[in-house]
Amino acid sequence: MLAMMLLAAVFMASCTIGGHNEDTDNEGLLEVGTIAPDFVFTDEGSQQTMRLGDFRGMSVVLLFWASWCPDCRREMPAVKQLYNTYADEQTVFIGVSFDTDGEAWRQFIAENALDGLQCSELKPWKECALASAYQVNWIPTLYLIDASGKIAVATVDVNEMERWLSSHAGQ
Repeated sequence: MLAMMLLAAVFMASCTIGGHNEDTDNEGLLEVGTIAPDFVFTDEGSQQTMRLGDFRGMSVVLLFWASWCPDCRREMPAVKQLYNTYADEQTVFIGVSFDTDGEAWRQFIAENALDGLQCSELKPWKECALASAYQVNWIPTLYLIDASGKIAVATVDVNEMERWLSSHAGQ
């Protein structure tokens, strides 16, 4: 029984580094107007190596997530809806996973028909350079990077990202 309780506690805390607080979740994220840190990644679907800077002139929705994260699993239908509504020739979606098990990560992508570009270093969260560069302390975390390469939105709330995208669609 004690083992089950400990396992449940670990699972519930698995989507955070430093604790979850509804009022302060966006604190500590990169500030709006900051130049987004550039990075190189390999898209899981195409196996093509790219860099964030390749998308200058477009908007980029950057999603930090993991298949083992209960909040990410819960929010994934809303993320997919964002993709279905806003992905076009001017808006690209990049998923950055903190999974360490490549098979579980790929299976989750396939089972959930996740679109957009998907990448992972397959390293623990705290060992991922991108987690540090983007100051990710909770997942899912979403950033919207504008056409000039600056942070336009930084949030842990998929609904906040949707509100912003819907109010700026076509601009």
